[in-house]
Amino acid sequence: MPAVVTLTLNPSLDKASSLDALRPDSKLRLSAPTLSAGGGGLNVARALVSLGCPAQAVYPAGGPAAALLQQSLVEAGVSAQAVAVAAPLRECLNVHERSTGREYRLIMPGAALAHSEIDTVLQALAGLSGYRYLVISGSLPAGCDAAAVVRAMRLAKQAGARCVLDLPGNVLAAVLTEESAYLIKPNVHELADLLGVPSVPIEQAGLAAQQLVARGLAQLVLVSCGASGAAWASPWGVDSQQAPTVASISSVGAGDSLVAGFIAAALTKPPSDAVSVRAAVLYGMAAGTAATLTPSDRLCEAATVEQLFSQLKQPS
Repeated sequence: MPAVVTLTLNPSLDKASSLDALRPDSKLRLSAPTLSAGGGGLNVARALVSLGCPAQAVYPAGGPAAALLQQSLVEAGVSAQAVAVAAPLRECLNVHERSTGREYRLIMPGAALAHSEIDTVLQALAGLSGYRYLVISGSLPAGCDAAAVVRAMRLAKQAGARCVLDLPGNVLAAVLTEESAYLIKPNVHELADLLGVPSVPIEQAGLAAQQLVARGLAQLVLVSCGASGAAWASPWGVDSQQAPTVASISSVGAGDSLVAGFIAAALTKPPSDAVSVRAAVLYGMAAGTAATLTPSDRLCEAATVEQLFSQLKQPS
């Protein structure tokens, strides 16, 4: 059994293509698309595998695109456990505009899940054992709410696993009223929502995150600050790190790669003090940055992650 299980309640089959320029009222000729698995948990699983960490992905999928998604995951080396559902899998489109370098992400809504289908997904999770981390990441489809996430967390805790959450702010807030997590990864806007304040300045993100740790909502709070890097809080204190400056190609999956990198490092050396927490976060940041250096259908590459990690470890 892989050490990491990911749960993706709103997966997608992502199509990546490009064109010269977007123009209104015109037929726009796209390049031949590439296909990849999409949705937060599936991206985390793919990134983990690229970093040498096996991962088991649990997700619902129905319709003709479900088989293509399964094939994509198998080709990526992810152990995929699909739960058949009635509604067809959503398909999303990432378009790269070659003339400007801009990226356009067209996200379809997820298909609604029936309560019985959510139960079946959670039964699949309940059948797993021996894993160390459960990552629940991404948006929720219609018919699915925070209660499903709470149930999944309780199943993971019964299995002796730690829960990692990367969820929309409103969902995360609702979940944390019922269950605490090992790690949460809000952005600065979601952090403000969790604290009930209008905003949190980036330079104060770590201190703000410490309030959530003090309240027992999570042992580790990792705040993604975009191009500014990340800030984090743990029982061993507060820290932050500026992101490396790179020529970004695509932002798709960067946050998911950050989570994957942290977990990959934590599997090797579980965070137990300020130094080991910082090392795991920096490895996660290296993975997140590495993901921006690849096209949208690819995520972080191990060799690039190691190079960026070495740079981040250098004293400033």
